[in-house]
Amino acid sequence: MNKEHLAHLPKAAHASEKKARSTLSRFSLLLHHDARSCACFSRALVVNTKRGTARNTMPPIYYCCVWYFIFCGGLAVLIPYLPVIFRHWNLSPSQIGIIAACKPLIGFGIQPMWGQIADYTKLHSKIHAFCLFASACGYGSLYFQKREFGRILAHVLVTETFGSGGFFLADNATNFMVSKHLERNPRSSISYGKVRLWGAVGWGYVFAPLMGLVLTEEKNAQFAPFLAYVILFSMASAIALRMEHHEKEVADEGDDAEIVVMNDDEGENERMVGVASSSSRNRGGGGRGGRVGADGTPSKMKRTASFADFNDVSKRTFRIVTEPSAFLVFLLFLLMALSMALTDTYLFLHLETLGAPPILMGLALFFTCVAEVPVFFHEKKIKEFLGLDRSMLLILVAYIFRQLGYASLKSFGSPWFVLPLQLLHGITFGLYWSVGVEFSRLLAPEDLRAAVMGFFSGMNSLGAFLGAICGGRVYDRVGGGGLFFIAAAGNTILSLVFALKMAFGKRVVPTTNTVVDNIIEIDMSGFVRLESSMPPSSSLSDAGERDDLDIDRSIDSRI
Repeated sequence: MNKEHLAHLPKAAHASEKKARSTLSRFSLLLHHDARSCACFSRALVVNTKRGTARNTMPPIYYCCVWYFIFCGGLAVLIPYLPVIFRHWNLSPSQIGIIAACKPLIGFGIQPMWGQIADYTKLHSKIHAFCLFASACGYGSLYFQKREFGRILAHVLVTETFGSGGFFLADNATNFMVSKHLERNPRSSISYGKVRLWGAVGWGYVFAPLMGLVLTEEKNAQFAPFLAYVILFSMASAIALRMEHHEKEVADEGDDAEIVVMNDDEGENERMVGVASSSSRNRGGGGRGGRVGADGTPSKMKRTASFADFNDVSKRTFRIVTEPSAFLVFLLFLLMALSMALTDTYLFLHLETLGAPPILMGLALFFTCVAEVPVFFHEKKIKEFLGLDRSMLLILVAYIFRQLGYASLKSFGSPWFVLPLQLLHGITFGLYWSVGVEFSRLLAPEDLRAAVMGFFSGMNSLGAFLGAICGGRVYDRVGGGGLFFIAAAGNTILSLVFALKMAFGKRVVPTTNTVVDNIIEIDMSGFVRLESSMPPSSSLSDAGERDDLDIDRSIDSRI
């Protein structure tokens, strides 16, 4: 124990006070040590290499693993405990429900916009880092806000407006970086689920039980969740700067580049082709032969990734997600998110009324990840084996058993029976999120994936809003047991309807990829099938190289 660190503490009069101060001191030292280590690690992550002479010591895909571990750890130390903290701040369950509902409502409107802005500007990493840092500042300062419902609500709304883009942009980057990793390492077994599972490790294996232990040892240490959240989200913001969301095409240093814009007849498909002029190195410029502009200075243009007008991004995204068959799938995601919100917002309140200690709440989060990690690890095999329709039906059935169990906790005689029920979280969240992310990825063309992922995240937020706002009113009238029983009954009806649709309805959901005019068929029994009239990728590559050479020769002849 560092004596200097404890020198400012007054002597405790009682043994219990000494124990409490000792616990707080140990936690303060832990956070101080973590902060110093995190600062060094974050600085190491954001070091830029110069002229390609140095290489990153960490493979790019591992940035995603570390990010999920830290980000979900940051969520675990604060978000699950907020309803209990608000209850201690003398807010009613209805008021807690309104706060919890307004948070996803903002996400529903803002997250698709963040995705469209990122696709338009191609500044995905910077926008991602900004959202995370804004969330750290917002929730960190919430502890110092006056304990009034209106002020707390306004504070959360502003925080979510600027910080709601953190999660889905990471999913967008992970999908891209996993695909690039597999291109470079064809024998690798990496997948989105194997990267995403590190979030479950950080959430349930490390940070949630640790925070539950701290709050059990010192019931008045409500500042600890907020402090830990700021530290972890600041780290996640630094790591986000190293995550890649799209191809970065930059002309070689010293070479100038011209951008040739090619449009099709309908104006739908716009692409930019960067052409480096080899003859310009030897003509018309100083230095290394760069072209001289009107002001006498060397003119350089970087090869940039293509993007359409912002209005066109919005229009094309709207056409994709509102296609009837696809929209019905998104609507089902919304209803599943509603059930998730009931658990996230009101389970701990229900446990507290049953006399559960904070350590049980931390262990409950730990048990959610005991099953979530293997589900994410094997998510690809699970989806291939079950298909989209059976995966969704399994999620609904798991919610029925989980919510019936919550409703029966009082009959069981002990809140500790919640722990085995938490194992179903691997299906109700792990499989749900994996299916939603994969569906969004398959549905969207490459240059709209962040926007479509933002729409999926927005529908998830809308479901969370409905679950929180309606759940609060029901909780006030019938309590936690009644709330979860009603939710289980609703999921039973939904499962029966979906099962009948599987048995007698159409088994294929067709959607149109508006960029390449391919038909992507989401096969309900086999998950995905791609029908394309386009030539193989190698032919496309050869054709592209020939086109570039022809354009290059025409430019040289004009010079």
